[in-house]
Amino acid sequence: MSSNIKFNPFDLVGTWNDAGLDYVIANAPSSPTILQLAEVIADFAVTKFYNASLSADLDKMLPIGLIADTINFMSANSWCADCCDNTFKSFDKIKAMINSVSGYEPIQTTYINQLLSMPCNPAINVTDFSSAISQLETSVIIDNVMSIPQKNQLLEVIAISKYSLKYWIARTSGVTPWAPYLTPLPPADYIRPFWLAGLIGSIITTGGAINETPLNYTNMSVYSLTGSLAGSSFYAIFKG
Repeated sequence: MSSNIKFNPFDLVGTWNDAGLDYVIANAPSSPTILQLAEVIADFAVTKFYNASLSADLDKMLPIGLIADTINFMSANSWCADCCDNTFKSFDKIKAMINSVSGYEPIQTTYINQLLSMPCNPAINVTDFSSAISQLETSVIIDNVMSIPQKNQLLEVIAISKYSLKYWIARTSGVTPWAPYLTPLPPADYIRPFWLAGLIGSIITTGGAINETPLNYTNMSVYSLTGSLAGSSFYAIFKG
């Protein structure tokens, strides 16, 4: 088999992220409350992770709890208020907060910091980050130090980030249902903060899943996807 083949098993979750963002903007009421937006995100999560015929309202509690954890973390001390403000000061704040999340090993944190630095680097055009993410993804796949569970925790986050970047590039151009939230700045200026907010949400919820379900990739996907949807959606609609 060709040695050039590198497959991220969580690419499917990345596609769910994009479908989830479309679901949110299509189903959230105009000027939603925090609870209304959380319920819409939870409704989508339930469709992906539970059998509809066996699902009960109680099944929404896991994603609702993850959403609460995400937005409470991101709003703490207003550290995300200047999300990607074109300064390295912003990146330093984000890195310090993320590195305080329990669950990740130092070698994993090294990769996470590389991923976090991308949206906060104004010297690089957002369209050039896809190749950088792919290179980082390959580095994780071929890493011979980390265990498979450690790799998969990172690959989950990377897959969601990869698809989320393409999503926001596409949804901030032309006619887009996200138009009401692409103001007052030019729409393209929202790619970085919306992408970064989803990335942060995915990182912190995956970090929380590591200690609880280190080998259960299904539950880890629940955590990662819900965190990403919460991060991007809440930041986009409430701007921090």
